[in-house]
Amino acid sequence: MTSQSLYRKWRSQTFSDLVGQETVTRTLRNAVRDNRLVHAYLFCGPRGTGKTSTARLLAKAVNCARPKDGEPCNKCLSCREITAGNSPDVIEIDAASNTGVDNIRDLRENVGLLGIGGRYKLYIVDECFSYGELVTLADGTKMPIGKLVESQWQGSVLSYNVETGKTEPKPIVRHMRKQSALPAVRVTFDNNRAIVCTINHKFYTPEGQVCAGHLQPGQFVFTNRERITQHQRSVVMAAAVGDGHIDLTGSAMRARLQIRRGVAQKEYLEHKAQLLGNLVRTAPTYYAGVGTYSKTGTYQFSTLSRPQIAQIHRELYETEGRKRITQSFLDQLDELALAIWYLDDGSLITSHSRYERHTDGGISLYDSTRSTISMYGFSGEEAQIVCDWHKERWGIESRVTKTTRGPIIWLTLAGTRRLHEIIASYVPPTMQYKLLPQYQGQYQPITDDQMPGGLAISVVKAIDQVPAPEYVYNIEVADNHNYFVRDMLVANCHMLTTSAFNALLKTLEEPPPHVIFVLATTEVHKVPPTVVSRCQPFYFRRFNVGDLQSRISYIGAQEGLKLEPGAAELLARAAQGGMRDALSLLDQAMAFCGSRIDLRSTRAMLGLADPTTIKKLIESVSDGDTSSGLKLINDMVALGADLRQLSSQIGETFRTLMLARAGADITQLAGSPKDEVDEIGALAGRFTLTELTACARTFARNETPARGLPVPQLALELSFLDCVQICTGHQPQPAPEAAHHHRELPPTSSIRQPAATPPAATPPLARPAVVAEELDLDTLQPIERDPLPGIETSGGENTSIQTLAEAQQQWDLVKQVCKQKSRSVAALLHSAYPVQVEQGPSLVLVIEAAYQFHLDKLREPESRAVVEWALEQVLNQPVRVRLTLRRDDGGDIGGSTGSGSTSSGAGGPGQRLGGPSPQPADGDADVFSPKGASRRSRAGNTGDPEGRARLRGAFTAPKSNITPIRRDVQSNPADVDAGESRRLEAEVRADPVIQNLLQVQGMELVDVHTLDDDSVKR
Repeated sequence: MTSQSLYRKWRSQTFSDLVGQETVTRTLRNAVRDNRLVHAYLFCGPRGTGKTSTARLLAKAVNCARPKDGEPCNKCLSCREITAGNSPDVIEIDAASNTGVDNIRDLRENVGLLGIGGRYKLYIVDECFSYGELVTLADGTKMPIGKLVESQWQGSVLSYNVETGKTEPKPIVRHMRKQSALPAVRVTFDNNRAIVCTINHKFYTPEGQVCAGHLQPGQFVFTNRERITQHQRSVVMAAAVGDGHIDLTGSAMRARLQIRRGVAQKEYLEHKAQLLGNLVRTAPTYYAGVGTYSKTGTYQFSTLSRPQIAQIHRELYETEGRKRITQSFLDQLDELALAIWYLDDGSLITSHSRYERHTDGGISLYDSTRSTISMYGFSGEEAQIVCDWHKERWGIESRVTKTTRGPIIWLTLAGTRRLHEIIASYVPPTMQYKLLPQYQGQYQPITDDQMPGGLAISVVKAIDQVPAPEYVYNIEVADNHNYFVRDMLVANCHMLTTSAFNALLKTLEEPPPHVIFVLATTEVHKVPPTVVSRCQPFYFRRFNVGDLQSRISYIGAQEGLKLEPGAAELLARAAQGGMRDALSLLDQAMAFCGSRIDLRSTRAMLGLADPTTIKKLIESVSDGDTSSGLKLINDMVALGADLRQLSSQIGETFRTLMLARAGADITQLAGSPKDEVDEIGALAGRFTLTELTACARTFARNETPARGLPVPQLALELSFLDCVQICTGHQPQPAPEAAHHHRELPPTSSIRQPAATPPAATPPLARPAVVAEELDLDTLQPIERDPLPGIETSGGENTSIQTLAEAQQQWDLVKQVCKQKSRSVAALLHSAYPVQVEQGPSLVLVIEAAYQFHLDKLREPESRAVVEWALEQVLNQPVRVRLTLRRDDGGDIGGSTGSGSTSSGAGGPGQRLGGPSPQPADGDADVFSPKGASRRSRAGNTGDPEGRARLRGAFTAPKSNITPIRRDVQSNPADVDAGESRRLEAEVRADPVIQNLLQVQGMELVDVHTLDDDSVKR
């Protein structure tokens, strides 16, 4: 016998036991005591905050025989019945199956009936699937239900018509996304498919609709997986009752049909195989010898194993393996099945009967041509059922004759003609001899219409309670009100529809005096205002960590557990304000740890990392130690830390440091222990408030670290590297042992860093020197700082560069904003990056896509509009986009702009900064990019002529006063006028664009040389 869940066992039985909702309980208790009850209440709030428990407490209090100060006694018959959940005066409406007007109409008819034992009759109207559960669309493809709901997808899904027994497309009429208000379970089936849903969601079973929480291991559920067509089903059923045999597989949930015929009927066997089409496992094969029961041998074939064939086996075979005929089985047979059954077991007798006349002793011959059907192996009663079916369904007259081998059905001559008339077009040429001459030659080849033939059956293997997701999703389907999730047939939406709410209005406004309504919901904004105005609302808040920890500790003590305070705190924090979640986690901890629940075991159960390791990771961020930080992340993941929990832990730690740096009381706002305040303050002192705010924001955006990524921890690693860049002011550098070993250049061609005086406690990471040969304007990453004095920022060039820098820096935010309108477009932007800004009639941002498929999708007008809208929201200015394809060598191929924009190539009016940049088509001037920088560095240091060719010349700054120097790669550097080099250096130093970028980065320009000058020693 299974034990009762803690959240049900310890459900509050009095108002005083209900913790954390003092305002609600005090108001209701006083209303019961002073007889100030209203006819309708509306309980709204997050899941697990006590809405249903309070509704049941109210029902006990108003019907209690001996209430005391508004509290139920829990001893009278009414209190005991309500506690046990079998009170006839408390009706809890499961909105999963009561969504329509008809259901509300039934409710209104029953409202007028008086209660049985109590003074009041209470109606409690209480509340699906997680994001990734796949819904089968009308065309057979599948889409996650979360994506389907969030995108408000308007289309049709595959649905099942119970009346016709066929699947058909039906449109979606409503989408629903809400916070989960009920516990969730994972239902695992025999095909290893699992569905996570709330406990009240209903599945279709042979016994009717059953809630997920009431399913039992071994129970059957209808499924759409591995279906056979109606045409194939008819052939299997007819062959099975005829000469075929159905064998179950080892699991007894799948079966295959086997058919064996003599050599003379090989063509007829091949005809059957052709009718079954892709259901045939092996072509008809010849067998001879022992087991064939034939001297000449036999041909036989078998079908693939399918759950639908197993269902036919259950309908046709008894437990001991004997075939039996039932009326329900016969009702499923059509003309094709009737024809195959006759061709298997029927015969046509064409001889004349001799009759001796008694009057004169002469002999008379009577035509006795008629068809018979052998019913060997069946009882006479079953043969009579077939005769009655012939007469009622097809108008065929017949009778049963018993022989020593078994019953035989004799058709009358009229009945024979009627049968042959029905089946003539289904009889192949090889079997025409079984038809009357006038019906021969009418065969028409049969084609499978691919109409699905009923539903298959899956078996429930296990049901496990799991933490409820933050949001659950559902849809409402027209007419049939069902759809397929991971091929399992489930009921649709479980919220009252708008029309149902409207039908309830009059009853809510003027109910009988003995009726009280309690509506419970997690999304009050979806309840029509006309309903809200007729109810007295109560708003339930989330429980704080202290209340949850106290309740967990109390229940643990009552259950005889040795529960460490730190473990109780961890469980309380993991519950995120839900009492039911907290007790469900305590249930899980009891199963995992036993009677002693310590901090270490609880942390392992929850998938949490050691806080000491988290602090080391934060220190790696402040020190810019990317190697150690990445190793810590992968070590924690290898030890089993949950990625979502790990991301949440890091984000929570940054929040605590941010609050401490801002001077807030972290013992109250973050729940930090008092003995750790000094340590947290010291760690927070290694950052500025701006850095902590940016780091906390980075991890706050990391919503789903493991979804859709090739490496699950990739999103976490990228967030860590972003934080390092925020705190050190430059791109993360590789570890010294992993760095490329380049040849050193003379100090005269380097860019020196200005001296800095860092705090003694937190020495900053030393910036490596950047040599002139590797100088790349595109690698300079902008930092949010106040404008430097003396630097003009209002010019067109600087405005373009600043716009590009802001777009690159806020690119993650752009993707997040895109999700508000289209998650698919946001996904496409993961492989795209802004690389250039073009000046023209309007501002044009050039975005490179990594793949042609992504480029084509982004160029669609709807996708382009979403991207431009998101950029305008983030950059606070209208922006057009031009889309290009990134080449393997860093260039772009082609382009696409919005209306009114112009494209430009290298050396045109575009501004580039950071990110992957395209290469100029002519190859004469190399527009700088990070890819180009590393490529040029490697090429230049190895003496690669092609690399040196890319390095020749200076850089090109559009609309600046710098003139590029372009020379042939074979030219002699001595031929270059020395005065030209000096003029180039002066122009570089005087260019405001270059000076602005260098000063933003805190760099100093020391010397300038042409990159192919022999005076620069390699």
